[in-house]
Amino acid sequence: MKAIKYLIAGALIMGLSAPAMAQEVNYKDMLKPIETTLKSGNSATKEFEKEIKEYQKEFKKDPKALIALGNILAMHKDYDKANLVADAVIAKFKNYGDAYILKGDIYAMQDNGGEAATWYNQCMTMDPKNPQGYISYSNVYRKIDPAASAEALNKLREINPDYPIEAEAGHNFFSAGNYEKAYDYFSKAKPSTLEEYLYYEYAFTAYILDKKEESLNLCQAGIQKFPKDAAMQVLAMRAAVDLRKYDVALEHSNIVMNTDSIKKNSSIISYYGLALAGNKQYNEAIAQYQKALEMKAEDPKPLLYISEAYKEMGDEDKALEYNQQYMDKNPDAAPTDFMKLAEIYINKAKKAAEAANKLHYPAPKRGSVCAAGCAPDHRSAEIYAVRASESVKNGLPQPACKPVAATKKTDKNIYCDTYPHYWLASNGGTVRIISLLIFFRYAIATIPLF
Repeated sequence: MKAIKYLIAGALIMGLSAPAMAQEVNYKDMLKPIETTLKSGNSATKEFEKEIKEYQKEFKKDPKALIALGNILAMHKDYDKANLVADAVIAKFKNYGDAYILKGDIYAMQDNGGEAATWYNQCMTMDPKNPQGYISYSNVYRKIDPAASAEALNKLREINPDYPIEAEAGHNFFSAGNYEKAYDYFSKAKPSTLEEYLYYEYAFTAYILDKKEESLNLCQAGIQKFPKDAAMQVLAMRAAVDLRKYDVALEHSNIVMNTDSIKKNSSIISYYGLALAGNKQYNEAIAQYQKALEMKAEDPKPLLYISEAYKEMGDEDKALEYNQQYMDKNPDAAPTDFMKLAEIYINKAKKAAEAANKLHYPAPKRGSVCAAGCAPDHRSAEIYAVRASESVKNGLPQPACKPVAATKKTDKNIYCDTYPHYWLASNGGTVRIISLLIFFRYAIATIPLF
């Protein structure tokens, strides 16, 4: 019910600042010294009691002015006096709905939602054309019973078809965490009727429900209408990154990073890095990921992002280093994480194979003799001879002889220890299989046996 208290307080403040007629200006002028006394904490005096009575006498025929007094008293937690004012208005003007609203607000501000709802319901009964009764009743039940909240708003629709009921209902379900229902109502509302906070809630709801394209479109339309809304800029950045619209993401990211009023947490910094990486600004992206790690060391995600950036830069060793750090810190790694690790190994193998192909090693020929004379069979001697001759030809040191056991396999497939480049170039498919085995080895390890 504390949320209701703040909501009611905001509503009261807005009500007191609304445009006024000539007589309303007069009562507002007389309210100023009363409010000053309440703020100073000197309300327990005879002078203040006299001031209240004079005000009530002056505006005894104006229920709006009297309720304004009650609202001021309630806002400063003088609930007893506020209740007396409301009771007096109800006694003289029983169909004046704002008096029942005041009674409900007094109880809502004291965390008594049940009693508050009773008085809001009284407003709907005694003053059925007053929209605030339905709205306040709906707000009370927003979290504890969203269906009852929506029903109250549907009643309001019957008496005021132009009121943005769908948006209010969407807001109620959004506040209760029921995003599917919230989206159903938001999507029926006219965007032109949405207030700033409702526009954001609609866009956020779409994002949560994985309607990223719609969320981005809503954010961009909302930013046009409310250009100072920082939250929509952040949400637009996230949606654009998730959609891989990195040019759009970077536009919003730059605004976010250059807006002082936006508090930059590790998540925002990481998304900025993703936007940079998507635009191939990898070094700048890595710098942002490092910042995110410094801000929240327990979050392993930036380590994965750094690994991905190094992979895109072609530095598989660094990619593996950070990927391993990520895996070590993340006990809940997903199957896709293991696939990413396997992909790095595949890329590394491809590069080694390409490098080997450039050396143009010929296939071993029978009859070659091992210069070291230590090979137990002709196959190992053949491979050593070719490898040695190629090394000399390319200006490389002559390799040490590493004889292997005799085998019936073909020459090009057996000597990975003595002739690794040739073997790798000829066995790209095998490397891919080994990389996939890495994935399955880790994936199976994560499956609980019991």
